[in-house]
Amino acid sequence: MNYRRGFFRAWVLLSVLWIGAIATLAISATGPNSQNGVIYSYVYVMRPDIKPPYDKAAEGPIDEVFQRPSEVTAPPTFAVLERRYWDDWRRGVAAGRTIAMSFPDGSEFMTSAALNEEDRKFLSEAFWDQRWWRLAERAWPWAATAVAVPFAAFVLGAALLWVASGFRTR
Repeated sequence: MNYRRGFFRAWVLLSVLWIGAIATLAISATGPNSQNGVIYSYVYVMRPDIKPPYDKAAEGPIDEVFQRPSEVTAPPTFAVLERRYWDDWRRGVAAGRTIAMSFPDGSEFMTSAALNEEDRKFLSEAFWDQRWWRLAERAWPWAATAVAVPFAAFVLGAALLWVASGFRTR
């Protein structure tokens, strides 16, 4: 009886089943329309002429405190809005202080209504262009789990078989 071949085949079978299960979970968690329940907001960039203390500057109009998104040299950055702030942002949408934009992949983006139409269009295009990076950011833990567990099982199995081979008589 060849234990090495049998255990290797069992490892291959279990690895394929594991990767299939993780792929199914990952697609349901990160695939199309899985972005529902995730809201993003634009990360504003402070104007370079604003100096500390920032709390006084934050009281001014948005265009006096932050750079226009289209004038920032780096690509726009978007952050996941924490769930505890959703109600405040939704109230802002109802009051007209905030604008919510929905996209075909189910993602939602909110920004200040104080931005002009040109900046809102710029941000919405940048947000849509970055959708693959957001997907990759959400999918990489799944991919790492799908690969790491079978790899660890293989290394552990190989080590155990190596130890067991030391007890064989020649």
